[in-house]
Amino acid sequence: MVFVSNLAQAIELMKFYDKILLADISGEPIKILVNLDQAFKSCSIIVGPEGGFTSEEIDKFKSLPNLQTLSLGPILLRAETAVLASLAILSQI
Repeated sequence: MVFVSNLAQAIELMKFYDKILLADISGEPIKILVNLDQAFKSCSIIVGPEGGFTSEEIDKFKSLPNLQTLSLGPILLRAETAVLASLAILSQI
């Protein structure tokens, strides 16, 4: 697990992953993970602040290759809970 202090640092680190999953309430339903190409070797899950990402932040993340925006559901989760939920779901795919 890697923690970063600013968006530029996060985007720079994400360039090294085969698959990038951005958890955001505006994303596609998490159930589409079942249809993901499983041929990736490395994966990063990006979970933002409890208020969610700004549209500007999401636009910056969308510049990354291999990014997929996913929703963990209609309920806003605390950041700590969203990380655990993301890992639990990904481990079952």
